Parts: sequence; C-alpha cells; structure tokens
Amino acid sequence: MVQKKVIFEKEGLAIVDAKHGYFLYNKNDLIIGRSLEYYGEWCEAGLDLLLQCTNSGGTILDVGANIGTHTVALARKVGANGRVIAFEPQRMIYQNLCANVSLNRLTNVDCLQKGVGENNAVFPVPIADPETRQNFGAFEIRGYKTGEPVKIITIDSLSLEACSLIKVDVEGMEKEVLAGAKDTIRQFRPLMFIENNNLDKSEELIGYIFAMNYVAWWVIANYFRPSNFYANEENVFSTSAPSADLFCVPAEQPINITGLEPVRDATDNWLVAQERIVAKNKRDDAQNSKE
Repeated sequence: MVQKKVIFEKEGLAIVDAKHGYFLYNKNDLIIGRSLEYYGEWCEAGLDLLLQCTNSGGTILDVGANIGTHTVALARKVGANGRVIAFEPQRMIYQNLCANVSLNRLTNVDCLQKGVGENNAVFPVPIADPETRQNFGAFEIRGYKTGEPVKIITIDSLSLEACSLIKVDVEGMEKEVLAGAKDTIRQFRPLMFIENNNLDKSEELIGYIFAMNYVAWWVIANYFRPSNFYANEENVFSTSAPSADLFCVPAEQPINITGLEPVRDATDNWLVAQERIVAKNKRDDAQNSKE
C-alpha cells in the first residue's frame, strides 16, 4: 500500500503534502479531496498544460476554484508580480480555499466568495453538509429558493488592468461566465480553459467560443493518472467519467499545439472527440507494432 502523505487529520479534515503544496480538504469529498488523499494531485493533465502556458507576472481568473488546487499552483507560477483572483461561492469550500492560500504563504491571490455570471445578481446558495459523503464540486449554484445570499458578479465589472488566463469550472454556467466577460476577453484576448462535460450545453458553449474568434482543443483525461505524484497504482476512479475541458486560444495568436484533439465545430462534444482519440491511439499502436 502506498504511504499517503497526510500530515494532519482530525474530525473529518485532513492536510496533505501534495504535488503543488499543502492542501486542507474534507475527507467526505469523494472527488477532489479523495484525489488529493490518494494521488497528491487533481486533474494534473489540464493543470500541467496551463502551467506550461503561464508566464511570470500574469493575471489569472480561477472561476470555480473549489479548494484551490489550481489556484495555488498557478499563483506559484505567476510569482510575486502576478495575480490570481479565485472565485468560490460555496461558503465552506471557500473557507478551505482561503486556508490553502494561507498554508502555502501566497500573497498574490484574492479569494472571493462570489459566483460569476452574465449579470450582477444575488443567488440563495445552500450550505452543503460537510458530514455527508458527496462530490462537493458538482454543485450548480442557481435554481435554489433558500440558502445564504451570495453575490453573482460579471468579470467585466472587475475592470481589470490585465488578464492572461481565464479558467472556468462552474457546473453548467460556463457560457454565462463568458458572456459576462465579453469586454474583458475582447480587450485582453486571454487563453481560456473551460469545462465542457455537459452534453446538453456543449454546442451552445462551443458556438459562443468560436464566435469570439477563438480556436479550441479538447483536454480529456481520466482522474486517475498512472504517473501520479504519490505513485499510487490503485485506481479509485475506475467507474468515473473523465474530465472534459476546452483549451481555447485566440485565433490570431500563433501557438503550437501537439497531442490534443482539435474541436472541429460547435456540434463536436467530448464523447465524439474521445472516440476519435481512441481510434487514433489504436491506429498508432497498430503502426508501432509493425515497425
């Protein structure tokens, strides 16, 4: 059994010494917390891509930051002259986000307990029960009649002086986030990394991205990575669907992308793209076996 690098554990909370720093998490979180506990990382394939494209001094928006696995890593990369603005509307998740920024002694992160959308508003957001085993990240903040009032703001309302990357993971509200950032995107033309695993909303989202004169590639990866930080061979996510994100680049910006599947058109979705990836891998394996 792999030795898990838990350095603190009490009453359902734990802290691990993970790949990108120290992270406090709820042991009842079946996805992100579990991944940190077993592997010392979370969605490393996408994060590695973002770190390769992130320069010192950049300004990054982490919309739907959860407990800050990407926030912390990106903040380290942009350095003291850079800035990360992390949004997390769920109160207890937000508090863990703040704790993780503090644990890693980061002074270049602004944590906001706010949602992001197309218009400024206030949504009632229920407080998730921390004692219930669940996926705390699978939470769409709209549609509730009761809960604590949480402000929803637009990215454009921030009046940013710079923006190099926008990461969006908001459980179905991705298009609304982009709509509320249209002026920011037009002005700064940032790279964007956007979750797109909702088949019902995929076409509208991709169409909106293309209409902003961006090109995109699929980043589809299993939660379990054999070369994970803890070298843990046990796959606890064998029945989980993979993560599916869009890496979006302004069409006018020259960039060399290898190893990713292009998004062909608005009707493309992650299931169709995954079929192409599997077929291509089979062809490559067959070719390699002949050589």
